[in-house]
Amino acid sequence: MYPYDPRYIYGRATMTEYIDAEGNAVIPEGVTDIDEKAFLRCEELKTVTIPASVRCISGSTFLYCPNLTAICVAEDNDFLGSVDGVLYHKQMGLLLLRCPRGKSGALTIPEGTRHIDAFTVWGCSRLTEVHLPESLRWIDEGAFRGCTGLTSLTIPAGVKRIGVRAFSGCANLGRVVIRGEETEIAGTSFDDSPRVTVYAPAGSAALRCLEEHGTPCQVLEPPDKED
Repeated sequence: MYPYDPRYIYGRATMTEYIDAEGNAVIPEGVTDIDEKAFLRCEELKTVTIPASVRCISGSTFLYCPNLTAICVAEDNDFLGSVDGVLYHKQMGLLLLRCPRGKSGALTIPEGTRHIDAFTVWGCSRLTEVHLPESLRWIDEGAFRGCTGLTSLTIPAGVKRIGVRAFSGCANLGRVVIRGEETEIAGTSFDDSPRVTVYAPAGSAALRCLEEHGTPCQVLEPPDKED
């Protein structure tokens, strides 16, 4: 058992007091830390409002919350932020921490974001579009796994690394464009995505890796030759 301290939210048992009848949770000012299991598998949760005092939260805090559509953070929070209901960490090069699993339509990740953390968009099956910024450098393990609503994607040239199973289980993902010649990719990045064809520059690290792994891929033509 954890000793009681109003600054901390520990474990799923404590979170129920913050959720109202409509499924909205408002974390009170003064809370500084939210445990990684505080809202785990909380099916009734629809929105979360995080105050300026919170400085520490795990991306896995909101795992398996199928009806969560928005995470909102106070503008004067120095550590965390939210853009269009998506949670980011300000102090780590604008790190994407969690996209709510119930978010639908398009996800536009803002310019300045450098890192998409592991499993942050995992299972967001209602997303139909994802727009990645030119500032992006890393896409971690399982980041977009199970995003079955996606049909196409363009990965900017500045991305250095795409992690293991980053886009696996994306059943309807078809055309993927990787623009970077030096982008490193795990062989399993697109496993279990049966419709995918990845386009990458001739001689690129990504194209070599995909060919070796047997992932359907083609040479990306220069922009003036593309459709």
